[in-house]
Amino acid sequence: MMSQILLLWLIFDLKHYIADFVLQTNYMQGKFQKTGWEAPLALHCSMHAICTFLIVLAFSPMMWWLSILDFAIHFTMDRIKASPHLLGRFKNLCPHEMPTATAAQKRHDRFFWLALGFDQYVHHLTNLLIVWILLSFG
Repeated sequence: MMSQILLLWLIFDLKHYIADFVLQTNYMQGKFQKTGWEAPLALHCSMHAICTFLIVLAFSPMMWWLSILDFAIHFTMDRIKASPHLLGRFKNLCPHEMPTATAAQKRHDRFFWLALGFDQYVHHLTNLLIVWILLSFG
């Protein structure tokens, strides 16, 4: 059982890397816009859903709906992270900007990295949840 958990979690973590970074396009970066963010974000989250769907088909086809769960959680978390009214209001600093940055800019940089870390943590917990559901009910 432990080896199944580890194998599936590694597969889903690889899926996350591929869908979140390798398959990311400039168009999908539009998810950070104030308006018109819906389609780029939906396309980005669709990459996650499609990859999850393919993995789930190989392990337990009747659990196909987990791809919809992955889409929904990813969409919600990424919107919270990207929205200029929520966590997206925090901007990171380049190393050359640090020496002259104000205290407020440095605080924003710190919150940017905390928000990014939280976003990734939620995605990894989503992977673990999917693995648990697959092995418990699939």
